[in-house]
Amino acid sequence: MLDTVRNVGQKTYFRKDQRWQDSTVTPEQAKNAIRVVQFSKEYFDLAAAHGGMLAKYIAFDSAADELAAAADGLFAHADALITLSALGEAPPASQPGSGALCMPWSLAGLPAMSLPLSRGARGLPIGIQLIGRRGDDAKLLSVAAWITDAAIAKAPEPI
Repeated sequence: MLDTVRNVGQKTYFRKDQRWQDSTVTPEQAKNAIRVVQFSKEYFDLAAAHGGMLAKYIAFDSAADELAAAADGLFAHADALITLSALGEAPPASQPGSGALCMPWSLAGLPAMSLPLSRGARGLPIGIQLIGRRGDDAKLLSVAAWITDAAIAKAPEPI
């Protein structure tokens, strides 16, 4: 399952018994681990002592699980979702683009891809983003191939 391993900095964590575990922890250490209630004082004290980024990551991870569960309902009658890749034409290569429109899907662990199907007034790509059901990357690639074939057959003029 794709949601069973996560990398945070130089560390790798895996999911076992509904908990994230450090891959360097021995089975004996895991067995004797003290359970810390998420968002308790002890939780934040440990996070402060061992790096604030871990607390942020765990909070984001919880939000990701909720977002992924909510996203499952979006695919009840669809193989993929289509959204914008960006709010307009791609920026020049010297400027970073924004990941704001793809971040929620990535956070939820959903497969997503961008297809540059047109060109804007400056000749730079304008794309759509396809989002697939969790664990169904093959279906997303199939939908992308179908859309790409249809787009090539009727390539639009730049706007």
